[in-house]
Amino acid sequence: MLSSVVRCEMETYGFQILLPDGQHEQFLAAMALPIGSLGYDPVATFLGKPVTADDPNTSVETSRVERSVGGLRELARSYAWASVLELSASLLAHDDDERTMSAKEVQECAAWRCIALLQTRQDDRAHDMLRAYEVEVSDEETPFLLRIAAADAAARVSPERIEALYEILPSCEGQPQRIALVHSALSVAHARVGQHDAAVDAARACVHAQGGTARALYMYARVLLGVGDVQGARMAIARAGTRADDSASLRLAHEALLLAAEARFEEAAMRFDAAAHLADHKDATAYERNITVFAANNAAICLLHLGRCDEALTKLESCLRSNPKMALDEGVVVNVATLYDLTAPDSAPAKKGVLKALASKYARQGFDLDVISSS
Repeated sequence: MLSSVVRCEMETYGFQILLPDGQHEQFLAAMALPIGSLGYDPVATFLGKPVTADDPNTSVETSRVERSVGGLRELARSYAWASVLELSASLLAHDDDERTMSAKEVQECAAWRCIALLQTRQDDRAHDMLRAYEVEVSDEETPFLLRIAAADAAARVSPERIEALYEILPSCEGQPQRIALVHSALSVAHARVGQHDAAVDAARACVHAQGGTARALYMYARVLLGVGDVQGARMAIARAGTRADDSASLRLAHEALLLAAEARFEEAAMRFDAAAHLADHKDATAYERNITVFAANNAAICLLHLGRCDEALTKLESCLRSNPKMALDEGVVVNVATLYDLTAPDSAPAKKGVLKALASKYARQGFDLDVISSS
């Protein structure tokens, strides 16, 4: 089935990177917008098999970074999760032998290892590791990064443990970025188990913590669309348009989502194309480049609904050729593979082979190649 991936950020998890200076990079929830009965949830299906030694995406060398906690931060900012696992294991083993790291550095190393396990879909291992460290999420003496990693791991393994994320909030008083990060993780956690009202409440709290910025309001609109509240999403998008940090490409992309949710697919496809055009320029930021992928993918979904499968496939293939590292998301790749089946079933296996080779070379570490062969 074709998937609509409503994303303007890199990853589908609620929290991601803690920058070395203590500022949080906001990679907020990438919620799926169900247009019709698509039957594929890219948020849930992003999880899958763990990274193994023969995974073609484990080839990034840890030798290019300092063998320290600082090196782990650099690898994490590059989404080199297999390399994070390799380096963190080495650092922790070496520290057991020679005690070369401070207690805080050991905790941060453990936190990055946990996040890498979560990012490579090894939730049980992450949870077990943090239980061994006896992390108390409400203990303010424990680094925030380790506490939120432990809480998120617990929520993934046992949905009733979502409360662990709430236990962190009292210690975040007066730190809006941390509050936003926790509420973002909460929104994803609640959505994962179908608790839509709670997901919306957490997303609203995230908007408040970030001061009602355009990006936060657009994230909130995507959450509302994900639970079918089109009118609420329309109001959030209108508010975003009044903010100083709004951009024309973001506004057009989210207006297109509203049109698609109302089954106005011709208009939506045109609006997505306009958003991609505005965001695609030589000085584009990483955020804007994400908009081009998001717009192309959702424009393809609209074209599919209009019966224009060949055009949909051309659009996605062009996106993959021009921006392979950014566009190689499991949801986008499933769409391409499915369109191969629809447009050229006889040659689809060979084309999927080429697609798999492309993903092996350019996709992030931990990309689930099985989505290609199973789609």
